Amino acid sequence: MGNFDVFQRTSDGYFDANALLKQWNQVEDNPRREMKKFLDNKGTQEFIEVLTTSESAMSKNATIDFQAVTISKGRLTTRGFTQDKVFMHPYLFIKFAMWLNPKFEYQVIKFVYDELIKHRNLAGDNHNKLMSSMQKFPSVDYSYVCKALNH
Repeated sequence: MGNFDVFQRTSDGYFDANALLKQWNQVEDNPRREMKKFLDNKGTQEFIEVLTTSESAMSKNATIDFQAVTISKGRLTTRGFTQDKVFMHPYLFIKFAMWLNPKFEYQVIKFVYDELIKHRNLAGDNHNKLMSSMQKFPSVDYSYVCKALNH
């Protein structure tokens, strides 16, 4: 992602947020960020609640407890202290990356907006082609066809 390495676990698709945070904070001109401030933020907490509720409802295996964030505390070893591991669900990781870097947030918002406009224009263009093609058939209920297309 830009000049940063992003690490993802293959077992569940979660991303290593602490690794990205460490890289971000090592860049000289970047404002220093702290994981605790992101996780304690009211907006983040509300997003995690929505994510947890939504993903739990979609889960086919009700015995698995969904976790938006998994944190493994660092520990003291013979080689020194190991860092905490903070893995995030992909949706939360995107929110985290946008919180870290406003330029990345802008790029994400611009991409989503541009894609929405592009697809809306394509849908409108194709709708007009479809309607003109349907004029060849007698007694077409255009409102019924449009309602069907919306579904």
